[in-house]
Amino acid sequence: MYSIQDKILQYLFLGYAINESTAKYMTQNPLKINEKIDPDLDQLTLIFESVFDDIKSYLKPESNVVIPISGGWDSRIILGESLKHFPKKKIKTYSFGVPGQLDFDIGRLISKKLGLNHESVDLTKVPITWVKLLESVSISPWTGVPDSFYNQYALNKIASENDIMLSGYIGGPLTGGHQFSENNKATILQEFLEYQKRIKSIYILPTSIEPIELLPNLKAVANIDYGLQLDLYIRQLNYTKRIVGVKNEWTGWDMDLGSFFGTKIIAPFAHPVWVEYWASIPKKYKVSQNLYLKMMHHNYPKLAKMPSKYSLGVNPNSSISLNIKRVEYKVKRELYRIGPTLFNKPNAMHNYLDFAEAFRTREDYKEVLQKAFEILKENKLVDWLNFNYLYNSHQKRREDYSDCFVVLIGLALNVINEKEKLSN
Repeated sequence: MYSIQDKILQYLFLGYAINESTAKYMTQNPLKINEKIDPDLDQLTLIFESVFDDIKSYLKPESNVVIPISGGWDSRIILGESLKHFPKKKIKTYSFGVPGQLDFDIGRLISKKLGLNHESVDLTKVPITWVKLLESVSISPWTGVPDSFYNQYALNKIASENDIMLSGYIGGPLTGGHQFSENNKATILQEFLEYQKRIKSIYILPTSIEPIELLPNLKAVANIDYGLQLDLYIRQLNYTKRIVGVKNEWTGWDMDLGSFFGTKIIAPFAHPVWVEYWASIPKKYKVSQNLYLKMMHHNYPKLAKMPSKYSLGVNPNSSISLNIKRVEYKVKRELYRIGPTLFNKPNAMHNYLDFAEAFRTREDYKEVLQKAFEILKENKLVDWLNFNYLYNSHQKRREDYSDCFVVLIGLALNVINEKEKLSN
């Protein structure tokens, strides 16, 4: 069983802590693999249709289907299938982030073109406080901060009681979105660790700790891609699931991610039949998500032709427009690198916010960060870090330590949350 110290070390490296039952999940709820599977678009279509037939059992007469729409494939595929199963007037989409971000703008664009009821949540106008973040952590502990807060805030603002929200959870990882370059188990494990390292700006683990020691000893299940196992059972269950859902216990793959203020959170791609079908598909069909994208183009051709974040928001069939946009983005990044005080930082690829600037210019972010520093000092956690140096270097634009700051805030919040649980 993981101690609080184990969770702290995991959080410092991964940005999330690992449930002590993770290693047992694979043996208690193993994926049933069909080694003779012959991937077929018609079969995929039938399975996904049956998933949505099951989703209908969650609907009440007054329910709306609420979909967080972005510039990626998962939410687009969910939207495409929803339009086949539910009246358009019952579908509501929303985006949250900052205008100028591809996920934010493309979500609005798709909804407008399809004539859907859509709402946008501009996170620059959403203040954070220590109390609000702590409440969020009490619901979704030991995961990304403020990621879980923003997901909860947007859902609570958009959805109503008895609505269902359809999340794209594990859509990408299952279908080849997180491929590893090697087949060797040890190499895949190292790649996974590098991919999971939350803080890139500075190494903050004690030198006596090897990152590999932080992971549970997962026994590889025969005939399943080891990289997929690591992704599903470590990252997706312990990080992503806690961000998008509120159901912390796990008894096997299941669409139901819990209810948040009366809104049921459903993850179609976590349906056990869908999970086991895709886990059975040979790796060669998942390269560049080839089969998944074929399914999208086959079943939802209109949506497939719309701009995505992978086409940088322009017509995916126009190579000229795409090349121009790529050059434009590179020039903006280089200008910002040369003169960060003279040029705006390109934010097209950001998630949520530009945290680097938030910690420099937003008083709410500065206050929460200072509160976290105080708590970490009082509890003598990460006392090998010089908080003043990190903060001043960031403010003077010598370095960007925003990835470190969000982890330190999350760590302080989770430590306080653990103490409050013990006292109650």
